[in-house]
Amino acid sequence: MLGLITPINPMMAGISLVPPPPVPPDVKEIIHCTSCTLFPQNPNLPPPSTRERPPGCRTVFVGGLPENSTEEIIREVFEQCGEITAIRKSKKNFCHIRFNNEFMVDKAIYLSGYRMRIGSSTDKKDSGRIHVDFAQARDDLYEWECKQRLLAREERHRRQVHEDQQRAPSPPPIIHYSEHEAALLADNLKGDHATLCQLIVVIVMAKTDVAVRS
Repeated sequence: MLGLITPINPMMAGISLVPPPPVPPDVKEIIHCTSCTLFPQNPNLPPPSTRERPPGCRTVFVGGLPENSTEEIIREVFEQCGEITAIRKSKKNFCHIRFNNEFMVDKAIYLSGYRMRIGSSTDKKDSGRIHVDFAQARDDLYEWECKQRLLAREERHRRQVHEDQQRAPSPPPIIHYSEHEAALLADNLKGDHATLCQLIVVIVMAKTDVAVRS
């Protein structure tokens, strides 16, 4: 009986006995700019670390810049990531760059670990390994909080509209008659016993209402 069982081929579709091949690491290429060239780091080295991303982050910190780098060179490199709204460069070898949209920050983080070389110079002041990281900016946080408050107001408005649509209709309002109005109504409805009983109730309610007001 056992001799009739066909052995399982581990290469058949749906059989996971053979582990999948390892995914090759992301190979970065050399980036050529007009004023400088960016060389990727050794792919065998661990990727550069980053801090936790702040909410609404649109600003990055860039350190390790060449000593001779200028704001024009920095803008030329990072404008490839998206529209830049501001560059704040320090006298030291770092700066802060603010982008127009949040997704552009991820593109800038990709450049972390590249070595920047200005022109074809071999001078130490014209070369540096840049490090790009998320930056905590008050403007980013303020705009993010404003957006969250706007979304919360819109959500409350949608919820209120939905509750109003689901709410049962209100009962008709109770009509309050004065004693004079009740007497006129009694004269018009004489002979109708059922209506007269209803009128008595109305008169009693009217008197109660007058007593409460006084």
